[in-house]
Amino acid sequence: MGEPDAQHDSSARSYPPRCHVDTRLSLRSRILEWRENYKRRSRLLWVMGQAAVGKSAVAQTMAEVFAEMGYLGASFFFSRPNQRDNPHTLIPTLAYQLALNLPTYKRAITKRLGDDPTILRKHRRALFEELISEPLRDLMAQNHPIVSSPLVIIIDGLDECSDKEAQVELIGLFSKAGHLPLLWLVTSRPEYHLKSARSHPNFYATWLHEDISIDDKEAQRDVQRLLRSGFENIRQQYEDQLDPNWPSQEHVRSISAVALGHLGFTDFLLRFIGDKEYADPRGQLEVCLRFIGGNGLGPGALNPLHALDLLYHRILSDIAGNYLERTINILALITLYPHNNLCAQDVANFLSLDQGAFYGSLQRMHSVLSIPEPSKAHEARVQVYHASFSDFLKDRTRSGEYVIDKGVAHLMIAIQSLQWQIAGRESELPSQTGTCGCTQSPQLKWMTEPRSPGDMKETLRLFASRIGWVACQRVPRDLAPPLISNLNAFPFCLLRGGEVREFPEFLEWLLMNGVSRLAGLVGFIN
Repeated sequence: MGEPDAQHDSSARSYPPRCHVDTRLSLRSRILEWRENYKRRSRLLWVMGQAAVGKSAVAQTMAEVFAEMGYLGASFFFSRPNQRDNPHTLIPTLAYQLALNLPTYKRAITKRLGDDPTILRKHRRALFEELISEPLRDLMAQNHPIVSSPLVIIIDGLDECSDKEAQVELIGLFSKAGHLPLLWLVTSRPEYHLKSARSHPNFYATWLHEDISIDDKEAQRDVQRLLRSGFENIRQQYEDQLDPNWPSQEHVRSISAVALGHLGFTDFLLRFIGDKEYADPRGQLEVCLRFIGGNGLGPGALNPLHALDLLYHRILSDIAGNYLERTINILALITLYPHNNLCAQDVANFLSLDQGAFYGSLQRMHSVLSIPEPSKAHEARVQVYHASFSDFLKDRTRSGEYVIDKGVAHLMIAIQSLQWQIAGRESELPSQTGTCGCTQSPQLKWMTEPRSPGDMKETLRLFASRIGWVACQRVPRDLAPPLISNLNAFPFCLLRGGEVREFPEFLEWLLMNGVSRLAGLVGFIN
């Protein structure tokens, strides 16, 4: 029933991520202070952060520190790729480790299991009560030393647990255990259901919260430290190949400018550069510089971010099949047109998605995207946390089946833009629609106060008139026929002079695609 491989010192985790000696210092210090502070506000601490920002490294490092200090009660490191994701194994594994650390507790649960061998087959709530809560309450009644010096339980990667309902249930169980002589340190990505659970009134007040971000100043300083020490280690390994001034400051600045505060990104690059299988740090660095310079990967080329790409693949593979196309459409709009300034609600309406479809499509994306809550969707944008994810999506050699097909995406955006230009000025259409060849216009799928439908349509019309003609020009010739059909039906009579800045290039694109005449265009130009 237990999962010994999930413990912090398991041989199955022989090379776990750890914090560099100079990284995440303030967070680690706050965790230590939390353990030492007997007037702490809560016995529950939840560390939340995006993918590959160092949560597991912090958890592993703190597990080792607390174990050395004699404060670690138990640990469990969830991992979906390594099949350590079964929620039913968590509580028995924690109980096993607590029994190793607390002889009195061990005698108590041994007796319970002897009296009732079916305990391990009970549901999680009963199992938690039988193996964790009741034995510890007995120790409290005996005034056991653990009462004044509680042990720390570390749960890493809760979002990697295979069952979302179980994840939320476990948070509830930990929350109710706040009176027990244990301190709970939990890490997770900011998945939607976990963010919702964390903000719920029943949970929020009972937990302390730490958020790890790639754009905070500490993370950016940590990247600088990691680069300095990482390159120093590589120079020592290859002292016969490298001079003391390698790499140049310009090259270090190039990497740090792209990395921002993304420790995972930085670590992957350093591992690639120092890879002993290649034993060519100069050549590997050149590959990295070409890669981050936007040159992409050719066939058979080495990928410095292979490990990060595997993580992105895993995140995208969790998206339900019926949502995937919508998810890719949202990602296409925000990555191919990153300066669009549309709020989340406008992105949804532009793509003809209601609130449920929009959030359902992004449900598994909270570790790579900043997604505003519904109450803020009318003003806040959906944003990619780190450019490495946008680059991944646009490079087929990296993303494979999850690639944003640029031609298809530009076609979709161009057609939606034409339709929203119509929708924004429906009242101005001539009574004889055949005069301008009006097509069916889209409708708003998601409306909220204080925005009026008219204002929302006007926002989308202005956006569509700004990017629509650009999107048309980016549609490859072999995909152009459905766009040409829509252009033939488009009422160019609705356009105003100030809205056709991209028209010369648009007309050139038409001629290149063999289109010399559109039904409504000649009259508009005249």
